[in-house]
Amino acid sequence: MSENPALMKLNELIEKLFQIHPGDKTRVSIVAKEIAMIVDQLLSDDVDEIMEMEIGKLLDRLKKTHFQVFNDVVSRSRYGMKINDLIQKVHWRNLQRRLSGSRS
Repeated sequence: MSENPALMKLNELIEKLFQIHPGDKTRVSIVAKEIAMIVDQLLSDDVDEIMEMEIGKLLDRLKKTHFQVFNDVVSRSRYGMKINDLIQKVHWRNLQRRLSGSRS
């Protein structure tokens, strides 16, 4: 993972979700709001492709493990479509990697 402090904070917040009971809607909502703010901050800057992939991997992990929180983050974020595009880019990159490895 990159040395970017915002990415590290995003990873910490996703890890923090594992320690919160899903029924504790107040704490989950606070973490989702923080994640949305960090994602908006990261995506508001002009980011390179490597950084996009790192953000996409973290958001994909969030989507796979905490789907309701992911939906909340997308609805709160100004970059909802871009979030989905980043996740699709990660999936496409993984698919290309698997297919190119099978040709040998």
